Amino acid sequence: MNWCRRSATAVCVTAAFSLSFDLDWALRKLQAAMRTWLRPSAISDGGNRSCRKCASSGVGLGQKPPVYLQPGDSVRLGIEGLGVQQQSVVEEKKIIKHKAAIFRDQVPTAETAESGVMGNSVVIGASSGIGRALAEALAAQGHVVQAGSRSPSTWAAPSIGWQPVNITSLPSIDAFAKATLARFARIDMLVVSAGAYTAGAIEETSIDEGKAQFDTYVFGTIAVIQAFLPKLREQRSGKIIIMASSAADAAIPFHGFYSASKAAIASFAECLAHEMAPFNIDVITVLTTGVRTSASSKSIRSAARLPVYDGSRDRAIAAFIEDQDSGMEPADLAQMILKRAQGSGGPHIIRIGALAKILPYMKLVLPSRLFLKNVRRSFE
Repeated sequence: MNWCRRSATAVCVTAAFSLSFDLDWALRKLQAAMRTWLRPSAISDGGNRSCRKCASSGVGLGQKPPVYLQPGDSVRLGIEGLGVQQQSVVEEKKIIKHKAAIFRDQVPTAETAESGVMGNSVVIGASSGIGRALAEALAAQGHVVQAGSRSPSTWAAPSIGWQPVNITSLPSIDAFAKATLARFARIDMLVVSAGAYTAGAIEETSIDEGKAQFDTYVFGTIAVIQAFLPKLREQRSGKIIIMASSAADAAIPFHGFYSASKAAIASFAECLAHEMAPFNIDVITVLTTGVRTSASSKSIRSAARLPVYDGSRDRAIAAFIEDQDSGMEPADLAQMILKRAQGSGGPHIIRIGALAKILPYMKLVLPSRLFLKNVRRSFE
């Protein structure tokens, strides 16, 4: 464990055991500590601080050492790791990886090299919310984007094309994938940001309602990724970004199926990252707290309503929706995701938001009952 993680744990332990069980005060202190003393990047992706071992070499903590290539090697330099910026032959043995990702034995396609396009991206769930913001942000960077969603939409950027897709329907996913692969010779980024929001006590939520949540968030996401994996493996490069939630770290009261689906897709993404590593494919999971999306309008409440849960259930759902409505703008989140996801050697899990960063450490150091009590109080 590097010194940054040891220091972060020490901060959490010190705060947790010096607060006389005032957990609201502890949360504020931990958030302040993480923001001002431990920079967010130092927790999630190593940051730019140098450890003692690497200080003499100038390699920052979390950065990979210099890459050594032989004269005559063909490399593709893509600024921020996705675009085709320059095709050249190595003349010097030592190439330092900084702001540019180096991919060996990859030649840009005629489509990208001649047009100056920075890359080809596929965004599922692009008609609104985070998916739409990511599609627009990628287009602004020079990407050609294939957007997919159930509902038709239009974008100002001419480089964004739309194709209908229902991720709960395998024939629809297959048709979308075939149309996309006919358009793109290669795929640089696949983003899956689609889903619904199911809320209610576990006792009053039917199995069919729970299955609908998993069909969208879990099996729909997996089916989309499976449709594009053969192409990504063939080209031996690319990035897969899966939108999850901090509910994967801390289950939300009266959002059992929602929280379980987020945890399931985060676990799936971790396994996929292992399997794709030999093919130079990065699998990135994004865990965030509240974002101003249309979650409240798309919410699915359990059909059965047991009076015994009326007060606590309704307060928890209201608190969740308030957290969404007061959260960050999707456009701001999209910029943060791309800044962290692009490039080589970045994190496989991106946590955005002070609470999203702190939750794993609180869960690690606090007694389990104390942690659960704190989560419950947040939704009361």
